[in-house]
Amino acid sequence: MHRWFAVVLLLTFTSHLPAEERRLLDWLASLPSHGLSVSHQDWLVLSTSPSPEQLQAITTKYARYLDTGWLERRLYQPGWQIPDIPQLSPEQHRIEINQLYLTQSAIPQYEVLREAMARLQYWLKDAQRLFPDELVIYAGDQHITIPLLNAWLRDLDLAHDLPDDHYSEAHLDALTKVQERYNLGPDGRLGPMTRQALIAITHDRIRTLKVNLERLRWLPRALPEQHVWVDIAGYEVIWVNDGREAGRYRAISGMPNRQTPVFQESIESVTVNPVWKVPHSLAAYDLLRKEKRSPGFLKQEGFRVYESWDYRAPEVAIDRINFQRLTSIEFRYRLEQQPGPENRLGRYKINLPNKLGIYLHDTHKPELFDKNDRSLSSGCTRVQGIEQLVHQIVTPQGLSADWLALKVSPSTEKLVLPQSVPVFFVYFTAWPDATGRVRFRDDIYQLDNALESRF
Repeated sequence: MHRWFAVVLLLTFTSHLPAEERRLLDWLASLPSHGLSVSHQDWLVLSTSPSPEQLQAITTKYARYLDTGWLERRLYQPGWQIPDIPQLSPEQHRIEINQLYLTQSAIPQYEVLREAMARLQYWLKDAQRLFPDELVIYAGDQHITIPLLNAWLRDLDLAHDLPDDHYSEAHLDALTKVQERYNLGPDGRLGPMTRQALIAITHDRIRTLKVNLERLRWLPRALPEQHVWVDIAGYEVIWVNDGREAGRYRAISGMPNRQTPVFQESIESVTVNPVWKVPHSLAAYDLLRKEKRSPGFLKQEGFRVYESWDYRAPEVAIDRINFQRLTSIEFRYRLEQQPGPENRLGRYKINLPNKLGIYLHDTHKPELFDKNDRSLSSGCTRVQGIEQLVHQIVTPQGLSADWLALKVSPSTEKLVLPQSVPVFFVYFTAWPDATGRVRFRDDIYQLDNALESRF
């Protein structure tokens, strides 16, 4: 409906308008490509020969949506803690056409997601024509539509590397999964009902892209030339240097009941052979339960126990505490795990001061990086190959020699960075991989639901 209004407006009312006002209307009509739409009410105003002031007011409103987001992040994703810097001032009531394009996100992935959405909208528009009802493809068939089907499945992130010259077993497997998702007869054939299932998935994917374009609008327009990007739902940590991706590492994120938060901070130092100062909730519930189940666990794992959470509290001999009689509510002790092969932080910890108690660290269980679902931590992010990541962070600051000397130390040591490095913990359920292909991730924390309800 909104697009119809836009077409009618542009064809009927723009010919007599000044060039600047026509360009503003053209810009408003382009908003669906960003996952935004001018409301029915605003198009009605625009279709009745609006005054220059009305046109400016409506344009400025939507420019603010493109600048800092359409939806209120505190309502739709309350845990979002990354500040944004608006391009438009609150007092600004008039906008020039050249300013409009400066409100769009300059983060490169924004354009990649827009292009992905345009391709999916093409499939919606032409699916009936390209895959008509009478078309049914069986295993082994050769057909001119197979390359088109391959492109659609790839854009939906349902399959890749499918042969173009025949309908293969890989095609059957991919479409069988689609059919099972919608309780269709799982024969793997392409037919009218399976085409409709693909259309339904395409609608879902478009909503997901709109949600993630909105999240990008919540970020600053551009990111620092040098930063660390912690991709929570994608289980990756990316090092960006000189504005380009320079390293990509597998990661482990927080469990759904202990989520890794979305926030921005700065890396200030790196610790070698860190001591794990256990958060009280983990000590009083998880570790106390393990000690009760396996007496001697804490001693065997290298924990020291202190009388209280006062940093001056004396150490208590671990053998003198009757853990079996303690409850979680009564547990007052502070636990610190010493460096060693069982230390939960591994050998390296990347420090960033924050009230959330979140940091990047190594792990004593590297086999966990082989899992597909890696929402396994208690909130902090574990990084595979963290030693190499630290090397990449410290080298531009002239600390590579210091790092080489420090990392062989058997004691706990800290390397302070002369210049802090920004780090962004982000949550995106659609994002380009290293090849530029948009991948759709599991919504591990169920944060898309409220946003999708508005798209």
